Amino acid sequence: MQPIETVLHRLDKVREMGTPGKWMAQCPAHDDRTPSLSISLRGESIALYCHAGCSTENVLDSIGLTFSDLYGKDKANYQAAIANRGKKALRHLNPYDVDVMVLRLAKEDLEGGRVLSVEDMARVALAAERVKASA
Repeated sequence: MQPIETVLHRLDKVREMGTPGKWMAQCPAHDDRTPSLSISLRGESIALYCHAGCSTENVLDSIGLTFSDLYGKDKANYQAAIANRGKKALRHLNPYDVDVMVLRLAKEDLEGGRVLSVEDMARVALAAERVKASA
């Protein structure tokens, strides 16, 4: 099953929008009577956006998925997309989601025995500070 099919099958009241690769569904992270979750296929990545304000992390937790399910298990593909598209690749995520993603990617790198650069460590420190402040 393709990643987009996995995501769509876990959501309720999914309907395809007029544009290929775009759907709306009920957000599983809150009591959603009118579908408010946008799902977009961007290359091989999947973007989720709750118009009611739920974080991507909460949406994913509600359907039993993780960020890697959106960006694929090969993190190198995601990192290449970031390098190719710069900040535009992240604009569909709210700042909290981006900070959580930075922390998770750094954790995976460290657990995999990789060393973070000085720039990466600074970004991780900033992300940790922001996440702590929002808690």
